Amino acid sequence: MKDSNDMTKIYGKEIVNLKQEQEINLDKISSLLKSKLKKQLLKFVDSIYLGDFKELKERGAKSVYAEGAIYVLLKKDSTEQTIFEDIVHEIGHSILESNKEVLELVEHEFLVKRELLYERLVLNDVI
Repeated sequence: MKDSNDMTKIYGKEIVNLKQEQEINLDKISSLLKSKLKKQLLKFVDSIYLGDFKELKERGAKSVYAEGAIYVLLKKDSTEQTIFEDIVHEIGHSILESNKEVLELVEHEFLVKRELLYERLVLNDVI
């Protein structure tokens, strides 16, 4: 059984420290997330893993969202605050990726309306 330094939960989602030789206060990370984020923002995240991920090192990335999970690379200088920031960044990616079709529709509507506005401005000799 993992002790509280190796695993905790936020809104039912596990945060797991896979690099157990590095002391990270997962409860502090969970508290930071709960104080700044509503539960709905984690809708597309199943779990969060902290560890030493070869793929992230090779890509020069600090974190990634993939297939419902967030992976955060732990480095010697990682702090609860920097981990929190990486998790928030990847939560943003989870929302964008899961709502791609809606965002594409919004973008298309924006571009159409911008073109119409431009045409009206030209037609009325504003520009």
